[in-house]
Amino acid sequence: MSSELQPEQLLDLAQRSGAELAEVYWTSSESRPVYFEANELKQLESTQSEGVALRLWRQGKPGLAVAYGAVDPQQLVDRACALSDLNDPEEPLLADPWQAQFPDSRSPVAVEALMTAGRSAIAHIRDRYPAVLCSGEWTCSQEAVRLIDSRGLNLQQQDVSLSAYLQVEWTRGEDFLAVGEEALDQAVLDP
Repeated sequence: MSSELQPEQLLDLAQRSGAELAEVYWTSSESRPVYFEANELKQLESTQSEGVALRLWRQGKPGLAVAYGAVDPQQLVDRACALSDLNDPEEPLLADPWQAQFPDSRSPVAVEALMTAGRSAIAHIRDRYPAVLCSGEWTCSQEAVRLIDSRGLNLQQQDVSLSAYLQVEWTRGEDFLAVGEEALDQAVLDP
């Protein structure tokens, strides 16, 4: 699903294709992990995913189509319509009309801030234990979910989350000690 495609487009196309009712579930996520290995910055990544599910009823028959990534909206509607032709009629179960937004008040954290937090945490540990090797991951993720239907349901939710994992390895002769710790949300930026 291209980022230009809006769930309302799918509802409109479904209705123009003969659907009496339709429902769209849309989700999008982006994650930016920062990896450290052997006390040094190793890798920066960025991952994005997007998915959509369209459920419709034509002549009382349900049809469902699901797609991840880029998709032609009309093809998605056509697939759901084709599946509805194979099903028996059933009573649609849709939520009552309701509109609500649940935005996240937190802003995404820049990759530079994640890099600084990782370097600071590793330096803090190595100041006290210079012989250790530290590895870790600091990540900021953003997610958005939307559920709308042709009866007036329109729900939106957004979330920004932070996480960090730090592992410390200490080797003395043939002895080996490894300790790991995970933190979530704002604790990630406070070593």
